[in-house]
Amino acid sequence: STPSNSSAASDVYKRQLWLHPRYVEQLDRFKALPPDHGYRRESWQNCEAIERLPGLKKLAKEARKRVKAVKAEAKKAVAKPRGRRKK
Repeated sequence: STPSNSSAASDVYKRQLWLHPRYVEQLDRFKALPPDHGYRRESWQNCEAIERLPGLKKLAKEARKRVKAVKAEAKKAVAKPRGRRKK
């Protein structure tokens, strides 16, 4: 892939990694609602649906790997001088 494609993909994964802990935090907030909480009583279907949402741990792990790989690739590209070699 070209550097710009790698960079764009890396940006997407970085955003995913930024969003993931916030997503999990909100899932945990719903799971922590006590049974007698007003929202849980009125919207129990929503609470049950939210509690069934995936935590996306595997996707976050893969995103971390890909960001790391793109950074390593970029580091290699910077380390390799381009241009003519002198004999």
